[in-house]
Amino acid sequence: MNWEKKTIESYKSELNKGGCFTSLWCVIANSYQFYKIPINISDEKYVQIKLKIKYSSNEMNINFDEDILNQIEKYYKEKLMKNNYFTNDINLQIIHIEKNYVILSDKNFEYGNIYATQDNLYPNRYFIGFKYNNISMNYVICGIIVYFDSFGEMKRKNIFNNILCYYDLRNGNINSTKTVLYNRTLMFYQIHRDSKNLISFVNLLNWEDNIIEINTFYDTNITSLQYVEFKDMTKELVDKNNLNPRFFYFKTHNYSYVYSNNNNLNEEKHIFIDLDSLDCVECYEKNNIFTNILTSKKKEFIKLDYYVLNSLDYINSFISDSSKFENKELVPEYPIFCPKCSKLTSKATHILEQNTLCGLGDSFCFDCKIRYSISGNSWLCCFLNTEIEEEKNYYYDILCCSKLNKSNGFFCLCENKHTSKYKLTISSTEESYMYPFKKTITLVNEKI
Repeated sequence: MNWEKKTIESYKSELNKGGCFTSLWCVIANSYQFYKIPINISDEKYVQIKLKIKYSSNEMNINFDEDILNQIEKYYKEKLMKNNYFTNDINLQIIHIEKNYVILSDKNFEYGNIYATQDNLYPNRYFIGFKYNNISMNYVICGIIVYFDSFGEMKRKNIFNNILCYYDLRNGNINSTKTVLYNRTLMFYQIHRDSKNLISFVNLLNWEDNIIEINTFYDTNITSLQYVEFKDMTKELVDKNNLNPRFFYFKTHNYSYVYSNNNNLNEEKHIFIDLDSLDCVECYEKNNIFTNILTSKKKEFIKLDYYVLNSLDYINSFISDSSKFENKELVPEYPIFCPKCSKLTSKATHILEQNTLCGLGDSFCFDCKIRYSISGNSWLCCFLNTEIEEEKNYYYDILCCSKLNKSNGFFCLCENKHTSKYKLTISSTEESYMYPFKKTITLVNEKI
């Protein structure tokens, strides 16, 4: 094999619950709206803009030319306001720009800067970072995850209740070029100003965008220059070689540092951090070489894998082998697909009467009329039964609710109790913009 796997790991820590900070931060974060608006600019102009941003601490301080501002204003008025999403004019601020779109905030952040980073896996999902000075040269990043629809309206906002990153400005600024979002992993990174070692601040998320674990890895095996645009290098490799976007690319550089004991500084290596490998694992505590597996305690570790290539000549071999790696999806509690027809399930609410609602959970199949019950750990039949003909208004009186199982293909054995005079119909449907992109439906009883 032409590449080597390595793992960084650290003891799992107890998350700080936030206290009063969380309450104040949620009020601040909730007051912001964000929009994604398409633009059309030339390659030359885009290069000029990126150069300006590179040497600016805040993208909102960049003076964009009138053509871009006119495009933004035109789209905002014709698409967003026309669809009755917004009624009042607001002071839109550019917080992120790419060649074909901009991300806007409805106001500035008076205590620092705001920036945006797109998810490498789900293009409608973004991390919005709020960056401010803590004390002296120490900076802090808080943030939220937002989801946009096809018009550029923000459809969902998930606020992180923890500080996501503390960093030292002497090691360089952290912005969108040093922030990576992929599936369950939110990572910020710096190169230490003296040792040139990689410092990665990692956040492990669950499928609802809640923080499972926050940790900092300082890896003495990864050394590099401080101001290299690794995000651009990664994108180039992904596009050129069809590399899975789960990998983030670092390149070690030749340099000499007299105080370092690392004998391999002058060996150029190619590092591929596997963002999808970030996880909490349970294993025996590593006290020392005399640790006895029978007497030591199990501890939770957070770990992150990376792969080392001596040369990019081996990139095709690595891509071929890594294509077989397991993909860790943002898996919810409820099953994603119907076990009977294999279609995507929905979140469902049943209206029994005008003011009586009954939740059917997050895995309801309208075609098969079955739903998954977490409390019962089973699939249940949701056909209306004959009790509804007597105008019963209690949930278990009018839905069959018989347990179904795989052995008989999830067919209900109580079909003789299903009514032929009523049926379930969908009265409203709401789109979802978050994985696994289930629709939310409202059901009512309809007389046949």
